[in-house]
Amino acid sequence: MRTILIANPKGGSGKTTLATNLAGYLAKQNQRVVLRDLDQQKSSLNWLALRSSELPSIYRSGLERDVSKGDMEKNDWLVLDSPAGIQ
Repeated sequence: MRTILIANPKGGSGKTTLATNLAGYLAKQNQRVVLRDLDQQKSSLNWLALRSSELPSIYRSGLERDVSKGDMEKNDWLVLDSPAGIQ
């Protein structure tokens, strides 16, 4: 599984927008995608909950580990949406 980390120490820089759009693009390309939201605001997972079920699936993973490690390895991509202020 390939991993993409979207990171920037500044808040409001578009990390969540980029992470969700990238996950959506990869899913549309028939890739199995997990979107993991590492931010306490959970904006990526909130977006995913509102996303139409008619679109290609994106699996969710928050800090609570919604996707097991075994299931995680079956996916093509892991997109990580990081919190602001990481160093």
